[in-house]
Amino acid sequence: MASITVFADRAVRGDLPHVCVRTGQSSEIWVQVREAVGGLGAAAWIFVLLGPLGWIALAILSTVGTGRDMLTVRLPYSHEAWDRLIRRRRIRFAGGLWALGVLGAIAAGVVSAHFWSLAAGGAGLLVATAAQVMLSFDEVGVSLDATRRWVTLMGVHQAFADAAIASGADFVSNR
Repeated sequence: MASITVFADRAVRGDLPHVCVRTGQSSEIWVQVREAVGGLGAAAWIFVLLGPLGWIALAILSTVGTGRDMLTVRLPYSHEAWDRLIRRRRIRFAGGLWALGVLGAIAAGVVSAHFWSLAAGGAGLLVATAAQVMLSFDEVGVSLDATRRWVTLMGVHQAFADAAIASGADFVSNR
């Protein structure tokens, strides 16, 4: 997989080649991808050094996403790549929901905490984790540089990177 740096305005407007960012085939749809930029940065180490209370605060701040701006870019996808991404997101959600449901039933006393009920909850957690790992290979990484003028798209197909470079002078290849 390749990486390419593009002028931020082009990524936000979706002024990119009609080549799927994941498969390199002709793209049929444009998908808006929202990515959090900014955030805690080096300040996170302060929370880590504070011990367990700092870890809890860091987990809460990371989940809530305070101090983070959202960058929305439009990326070309083929139906095949987009369907695969949505399917894996649904599997991740279903596995997580199953695990929470089983563990919630155990906590509420509806189901006893025997091996099989714990195994069922663990299986849901395992499915959600496996789907998340597969998603990490399917999703395109988006990052904004410090000047907020350039967006780097990571994990794109080589054919998309080649088409982007061929289409204009304000693309920089990172290969």
